[in-house]
Amino acid sequence: MLFLLRIHQPRYSRKLVQESLRRHVLAINKLVAKGMRFWDYGNSFLLEASRAGAAVMNDDSTGFRYPSYVEDIMGDIFSLGFGPFRWVCTSGSSKDLETTDAIAEKVVLEQLNDSHGPSSEQWNDNLLWIRSAGSHRLVVGSQARILYCNAPGRVAVALAFNAAVADGTLSAPIVLSRDHHDVSGTDSPYRETSDVRDGSKFCADMAVQVRIVAKTFNRAKEFFIRISLEGQPEVLHGLPYTMVVVVVGAR
Repeated sequence: MLFLLRIHQPRYSRKLVQESLRRHVLAINKLVAKGMRFWDYGNSFLLEASRAGAAVMNDDSTGFRYPSYVEDIMGDIFSLGFGPFRWVCTSGSSKDLETTDAIAEKVVLEQLNDSHGPSSEQWNDNLLWIRSAGSHRLVVGSQARILYCNAPGRVAVALAFNAAVADGTLSAPIVLSRDHHDVSGTDSPYRETSDVRDGSKFCADMAVQVRIVAKTFNRAKEFFIRISLEGQPEVLHGLPYTMVVVVVGAR
């Protein structure tokens, strides 16, 4: 029904959506007052709620009264340089995926042994994850895995996969890519970088830096363009990047 309204009555559709956002925020504020913890997952809920006139701004109206998930949950991890990345077994073989798990486990253990302080905690968590990942049976479709690593860890995993492809331990190349929660994946003043107070949250420096490195391999997505409810182009508030590396056993 709402889909049809968006097509045939876009202004009325927007009115209904904004009324719904105000009701959502009213309920959230009441629950938070009773002790519930709330954060914006990152789909611009707070931004759109503010545009609808809902009570989501802080006391001095300089920002939102609630944090984004990056600020509230992921920030400490990102500050250590850790973020998730993904690999895919092009063979489609579950045996290859099990092999990559074992290879990654060895790399993580080596990184753990060389780490100290807060980074050690991250490597311990990642070791627990990769050791138990297969038992969770999370694979649907592609034989793929996600793992948190810092930059040296990712390089070590990629080199280990490359060596395994070269010597036949893995039956086919491995594709390494990013996950959407990546530590430098997106600059967004209303999501990932929503509470950066020095003004740089609008500069897109993280994604631009990655683009300079990545453009040799792939293109960066400079803007997300969507058609607004009135049918006009609208630039979304974020600058993501995309990079894919394939390890083929090169020597």
